[in-house]
Order: sequence, then C-alpha cells, then structure tokens
Amino acid sequence: MSNPNPPDSSGPPQRHELRESRLTQSQAQIWIGQQLAPAAPLYNTAFTFRIHGAIDEDRFERAFRQCVNDCDALRTVFAENRDGPCTVVRPDLVVPLERVDVSNSAHPAQDAARLVAERCRRPFQVGERLLDAILIKLSANDNLWFLNQHHLITDARSTVLLYRRVAAEYEALLDGRDDLSELPAYYPTVAAMKVPENAAAVAREHWAPRTDTGLRSTPLYGRDAKATGTASSRMTLELIE
Repeated sequence: MSNPNPPDSSGPPQRHELRESRLTQSQAQIWIGQQLAPAAPLYNTAFTFRIHGAIDEDRFERAFRQCVNDCDALRTVFAENRDGPCTVVRPDLVVPLERVDVSNSAHPAQDAARLVAERCRRPFQVGERLLDAILIKLSANDNLWFLNQHHLITDARSTVLLYRRVAAEYEALLDGRDDLSELPAYYPTVAAMKVPENAAAVAREHWAPRTDTGLRSTPLYGRDAKATGTASSRMTLELIE
C-alpha cells in the first residue's frame, strides 16, 4: 500500500467570512455526547462509494475541494465562547482528499477494507475539521471513495446531496465548465424551515421505549450481561440511478 499524498494547502480561492452561531438543539445533544466520550468515534458517519471506471484523480480532487469551499456545513467546526459551545463556519478550511493506491497489492479489496475500518475508528477533533476523505485505487477501472463526516455536520440526506454535488462538479470539470451555481448557506436555510407541529410528539413516541433500558442489561438466570458499545455494522448497498 502506498503512502497517501501529503496534504496540499492549495485549493479553490476562498470568498467567505468567518461566521459563528449558537448550536441547534440537535447539535447540542450530539456535542454533549461527544464531550462525554471525546476519544470515541460515537458520531462518525462513514460511507464508501465504489466507482467503476477510470477516474481523473486530479479533477476528482478539485471537484471535492470545490464542494467543500461552496458548502458552509463542510467548513463548520465547533468551539466554545463566553456563551457556551458554538458553531464556527471557517472561510479557509482546506480538507485534503488523500489518494491511496492498492492496485499492485495481492489483495487490494482486503487492504482497502482494513484502511477504511481504521479510519472509521478515528475520532474527529471537533475544533479542527469534521470531514475525512480518501480516494482508493483498487485497479485502473475500479476505485473506492471513502467519505467520513461527524454527525454534527451531516445526516443521511445531506450525504446524498454531497455525493451528487461532487459528481456534478466532476462532470463539469471534465466538460471544461466552471459554471455551477454556489450552494445556499445551509444553516440559515435550515433555521428558516418550519418544524411540523407534531414533531416533538413523534420524537417522544419513538425514543420512549428506547430509553427504558440502561447501558447494560440485567443478568438473569446465570447469564452474563451484555455490555453495549459504540461499534456498528456496515452495510453494502448498490446505488442505481
């Protein structure tokens, strides 16, 4: 396995201002959970996308960086000020897209799986950056894009949007275009959305039976109690357009 490319500080020109704001209720809950277990990757949301076909790696990296530059959520970190924890949208956050080539390995898929498993377990430093990405070359026509984000800045829906945006940026670069419209600011847009009136009741109904049990089940009839942990099972799904 080759070493990843060293981080490159170059990237799209920055045109944003530093912005701070208070945490949303959901962010506050996640932030507190992470503070209680700072060394655990509790809220890592990692995906791998298998890309069949040759990739122009330079253009793919440019597309990824342009997407980070255009999306304020991806440039968000978390800090504390006099009023408590806050979000900080940085104008100058550069997220490297590491490149790893395992195509000459005897077992490229296994090597890639070990790398992905190791990176999934790395906890994010919430004050530095909350996004990690690797482009893994399995063969000349087979690549794996590893994308890991902290749950503070993402959910399942936004991951789909990010995937589509990077793909659109990449296709535009292949066509020699640079005319994609800039993404609207995420947090002000979400803050302006109306919450359904029954949202709180639905949430309570969902979580009530799940909060009745503790972190460890009670041993019965000589059976050992099973401790819960932070690990989760990975699933592989085929995406068909």
